[in-house]
Amino acid sequence: MRAIVRIGVCACFALVLPLPAFAGSWRVSQDGSGDSRTIKGAMDAASHGDVILVASGLYEEPVALRDGVTVIGAGPQQTVVRYSYAFDPVLVIEHVSSGRIEGMTIERAASILEGPAVLVTSGSAVLAHCTISGGVGPGIDVAGVASNLTLESVTVLENDGPGMTIRAGARASLRECHVTANEGAGVSVGEGGRIEVHASRFSGNGGAGILLESDAIASLDDCEIREHSSSGLRVSDEATVEGVDLVFAENAESAIRLTEHAVGTFDRVRIDGGGGDGVLCEGDASCVVLEARVASVNGAGLRAEDRATIRARTCEVMGSGRDGVAFASAGACSLLHSTVARSVGDGVRVSGEAAQVEHCILA
Repeated sequence: MRAIVRIGVCACFALVLPLPAFAGSWRVSQDGSGDSRTIKGAMDAASHGDVILVASGLYEEPVALRDGVTVIGAGPQQTVVRYSYAFDPVLVIEHVSSGRIEGMTIERAASILEGPAVLVTSGSAVLAHCTISGGVGPGIDVAGVASNLTLESVTVLENDGPGMTIRAGARASLRECHVTANEGAGVSVGEGGRIEVHASRFSGNGGAGILLESDAIASLDDCEIREHSSSGLRVSDEATVEGVDLVFAENAESAIRLTEHAVGTFDRVRIDGGGGDGVLCEGDASCVVLEARVASVNGAGLRAEDRATIRARTCEVMGSGRDGVAFASAGACSLLHSTVARSVGDGVRVSGEAAQVEHCILA
């Protein structure tokens, strides 16, 4: 009898437990045919797991993403969220553990006051198939150790500053994105920021394509970096970078430039043209370059200065406007199993006693 009583009590207790809430959807349409005429109205009503569907139109309002909510527009050409007031961003992602914004343009309207189009502080979210523009300063600003932003097929363009900043320990990842025509660097990472970039393109930005400072950490894979007003990739201070399958073309300064105590490892890199050196290491920087092809740069194909170190292996350096390889450093530089040909200056010029050049073809 006691066993039966206990089973009955447990069954009754289970009946009074709250049932799980099911995700709902909210429709936003300016013509009044949806649940709300504004994104804010739908966001205020939404709960974790809900989806907000935003019809075509121009929505002149700020948006603060709620935790766990997904917002889907009709596409970046059809759904535009535009706003500008004081220093406010258009989209704020704050105190959010998850969320998603998809298929819209997020644009800060013309303003003389500084402010990003997207601000992420203490938040994690995904932006997918969006266009981000109009920031006075960065287009996207990701800050804080609790911030983690993922961009998927996002275009970041025409911001009055860097396309994107990652700082103060924040993390970001880019996949199949295009960062172009921003006044500053394409992406700027510093203050312990971390970034992973895959299958993305950086072009025509006013600074470096990718700028890594302080103790930033970057991983780059299958990227194209071209036609920047500065270097394609600039790494300084104690920043570190690993790059695989990278293409650099026609950057105004060196395609890859490492200074101070920066560290880089590059595998399968192609550098075509440009106003400076192919790979330049200065100060106490060091880098490893494997299976690179450097062609038609105005400077040296590979150059080390000061106490910097370049260790290059299985590389091809063709048609440099100065020396093909210039090791003018006190560091232990090396060039192994490589080909250097058709340089305007010397094929290989070595002025550092610690340099090693072996099993190379010089023509």
